[in-house]
Amino acid sequence: MSWEISQTKHWLMKRGDFMKRWNRVLIPVFFLLMIFASLFSVRSIVNMQGYGKLINYLGIVRGCGQRIVKLESNRQSKDYLIDYVDDILTELSTGEGKYGLTPLEDPTYKKSLKKLSKEWDEIKKEIDMVRDGADSKRLLALSENFFATANDTVFIADNYSNGQIKNFTRLSIALSAVAIFTWVCILLIYFRRLLHLERRNTNLESIAYQDTLTKASNLEKFRLDSKHLLASNPLCDYAFFHLDFQNFKYCNDIFGYDFGDLLLKQYAVFLSEDMTEGETFARISGDKFVILRKYEYREELIARQKAVDSRIRAFAMDSKEHYSLTIYGGICCVKDVPSSIEIDSILDRANFAQKTVKGQEERHYAFYTDSIREQMVEEINIQSRFSDALKNKEFIVYYQPKVNLSADSFDSAEALVRWQDKSGRVISPASFIPVLEKNFLISTLDQYVFREVCILMQNRLKSGLPVIPVSVNVSKIQFYNPDFVRIYSSIKEEYQIPDGLLEIEFTESACFENTEYFLEIIAKLHEHGFLCAMDDFGKGYSSLSMLKDIPIDVLKLDSLFFVSSPDSKKDLTVIRGIISMVKELQIRTVAEGIEHKEQVDFLKNIGCDTIQGYYFYKPMPEDDFTALLNGIGK
Repeated sequence: MSWEISQTKHWLMKRGDFMKRWNRVLIPVFFLLMIFASLFSVRSIVNMQGYGKLINYLGIVRGCGQRIVKLESNRQSKDYLIDYVDDILTELSTGEGKYGLTPLEDPTYKKSLKKLSKEWDEIKKEIDMVRDGADSKRLLALSENFFATANDTVFIADNYSNGQIKNFTRLSIALSAVAIFTWVCILLIYFRRLLHLERRNTNLESIAYQDTLTKASNLEKFRLDSKHLLASNPLCDYAFFHLDFQNFKYCNDIFGYDFGDLLLKQYAVFLSEDMTEGETFARISGDKFVILRKYEYREELIARQKAVDSRIRAFAMDSKEHYSLTIYGGICCVKDVPSSIEIDSILDRANFAQKTVKGQEERHYAFYTDSIREQMVEEINIQSRFSDALKNKEFIVYYQPKVNLSADSFDSAEALVRWQDKSGRVISPASFIPVLEKNFLISTLDQYVFREVCILMQNRLKSGLPVIPVSVNVSKIQFYNPDFVRIYSSIKEEYQIPDGLLEIEFTESACFENTEYFLEIIAKLHEHGFLCAMDDFGKGYSSLSMLKDIPIDVLKLDSLFFVSSPDSKKDLTVIRGIISMVKELQIRTVAEGIEHKEQVDFLKNIGCDTIQGYYFYKPMPEDDFTALLNGIGK
């Protein structure tokens, strides 16, 4: 028995020595494997981040190139944007620069990048030619090629990045298998490694749910947190906010992205300080933030939001840029929507409520209500039906004659549009025009009305019937279309309309937002035989001093001038002064919205040329208008 015990002890000692020797081999191997895996993982992650950053900057080159060409086509030079693209392309090609871009060692990518740089050089040369007065058609064509090449380069870089990720995945699987085997041999080491991986996963999860700029939650995290909070606090009243900065793109363009980013980060700080237990917020994109707040009274929701917004406004104004920041917000209370509705749908409703006040001076916040829901449904309905309605000629052109006060008879008219659907229901322009403007469909309607006016004129001219000048409205969106004058002049020539019979009405805001561009458009329209009118004068900017520099033919005084006020004598004095000055500038005046004889007598007495309003004529269908025209000279 003692011999057997001795042999057993000897075997255990030999086994222990063997395990120690094996551990002395396994532990260094394990650590070497782990060091190699860690270094490889860090290098791969850094590379993947570098690839992502490089791809983002390629996207910036692609988008910035398009913007530069658009600006240059509109005679707006932005040399700092050109320098920005130059710097990026140089660093992408050489690897040297301030953006920290890592070049890709891929022949296909290098070839595409070289082609992209060459096309950019061609664009810069063409920009110089356009600035010297050349036509922008070739610049636009080069821009299309540049965009396509940039797109190809982005895809090539993305494919290369995906390939590297696949290689990283395969090697990771192999390393994991070795690690598992080693863990079987050395449980403690593997356990420590497991804890390390767990901590790493926690960090990755944090990155996945965090907005990289502001460090606030992103939309996905906001959804999860909101769902949890609503379920955990069923007795609390909750409201979702959708917030948007006004003209933030303008802020970035004028003051730079660093200042814009600073505002976003500071706003996130202010929102974070406002949050209480059971509340959350997130930055979901660009300048858009969403919030989930508890409340007892609805008034406190707006009060809290005003307090936060006043802090960021003060911060922006106190900065060296002295930027005047405006924020608009929509609020949707959970109790105001069906309980089964998803969080994204509630946010959509809050967003829609925000859009109902965006751009207003007095109101910056709105609650989602049934009326807003009906408006939202109606807007979607209008947008979806527009194309078919246009084909079916549901849009009807009405004409409102303008009366020449010196002749006491009408001598011109304005073309207006009404929408009468198949059921005979008339949809108010106040309902469908803002929707079409918001969805960039208004230009199509403008051109439809213009063509209908030209068709009427051509038919009457061919029949030897009398015609009078007719004015048509042009939206601000269409005004900034580089092909605007070409399209309208080609329609005019197609129907052989003589010069002086068609008048283009621009809104006052379009006139004063970009005076240089406006002067260029006016000159081109005059070359093609159009008359030009400034509509809604007095509604917004109303800069009398600028009228001397703008060669318009007609100035239309907005109807707000003629609404009764507590100090009507001052109003009449202002109107008298405007008309007197405008007449000195050889500009005809038209007073809109005139409904009373006293207004007519006053305007006639101070020398106003023309009146448009219900006192003389309401807008009328084409048949009534042509009947009125046929009576001229009888």
